[in-house]
Amino acid sequence: MFKTIILKSLKAFPKDLRDDIIRGMIVVKDDELDGLELYLAETPAEIETAARLVHDAYVARKVLVPRPSGLLLNPHMLLQNTFTLVARYKGKIVGTQSFILDSEFGVPLDKVYSEELGRLRAQNRFFMECGALAVAPGFRGKGVAMLMNKMMFMCAERVAIVDDIVMAVSYYMEDFYRAIGWFRPFGPLRIYPGLNHNAMSIAMKVDIRTARKECSEKFAHKPRKSSNLYYSMLEQQHPQIHLPASLDLARRARWEAARCFMDADEELRAAWILAGSPTPSFGSPVQAAETAPPFCVACCHI
Repeated sequence: MFKTIILKSLKAFPKDLRDDIIRGMIVVKDDELDGLELYLAETPAEIETAARLVHDAYVARKVLVPRPSGLLLNPHMLLQNTFTLVARYKGKIVGTQSFILDSEFGVPLDKVYSEELGRLRAQNRFFMECGALAVAPGFRGKGVAMLMNKMMFMCAERVAIVDDIVMAVSYYMEDFYRAIGWFRPFGPLRIYPGLNHNAMSIAMKVDIRTARKECSEKFAHKPRKSSNLYYSMLEQQHPQIHLPASLDLARRARWEAARCFMDADEELRAAWILAGSPTPSFGSPVQAAETAPPFCVACCHI
């Protein structure tokens, strides 16, 4: 919450100074994260724990009414083109972020930015939406979110092989992602439905094809430290990150988890049946997503 206040107050600063301050906030405290592992969830239990972590983080920030299941889910979470990254520390999941590959059924961001995403599709660009980021209390401010964002970029570039990463971020997080150097807004500030207080969000994206070049031009000549995004995101080795060779194992875990979610969450099950597909499977319709919980990066803790 303290860093949220800082980010909001920095909006009054000149852009260059604001960007320098924000980049200075990006650190990875390796000495405090010995034993941390980042990987794609491979079991239904890991996916469920991640959904519970996101739910609790949103409820704690008073942007979500607690759900009976204690899980933050939407119909897209039942599809096998959805993947959940988890950060595990000594056997406990302390961080999570998810991504959804675009398909004929779209992504959650279509609820708010369908026109903008339509333009990407018209250009035959394959993208994935990232969101549902949360870090457990006690692990915030240590660099867990930064490592998850780095792994997400690596997945996009090397495993999923997409052209773009897209996401909706809270309005006060826009400056943070701009400061990183390769995020660009591609849609205006709009109300993102599903959160309390009708949270304002903005659509941002990363062009995977040009990100390395842009980051190199901005930061490669600067000192090699965490605030140098070229070094920390593209050059520095982080043994905590375990990148999968493929998405196959994570897909199988999603199928098994989907069955459990249908049993645990009556609202989700009702939305799914309303969409016309009582049995979750890859390629099932998700038209009822308009009434589902959000997928935006509303709980990003640096």
